[in-house]
Amino acid sequence: MSEIKPCPFCGCKADWVNQQFKEFNFGGHQIACINPACQASGRYSGQQEKALKAWNQRVNHEANIPASQRSDQK
Repeated sequence: MSEIKPCPFCGCKADWVNQQFKEFNFGGHQIACINPACQASGRYSGQQEKALKAWNQRVNHEANIPASQRSDQK
């Protein structure tokens, strides 16, 4: 299994949160930031690998920033 990437919002470590919902007969996996001030979390999944893939997926932020404002421009 792949390594959990840091939080995309604050950069802190993230870890597994396993939930059991007895009233719905559902158990799931989720990854969340451990920084209490951030509280970012991924989506629940019945499959651990899917929850990990969803958390580790990142958007290419540079693609959404005009070339004149990118960090590599001076």
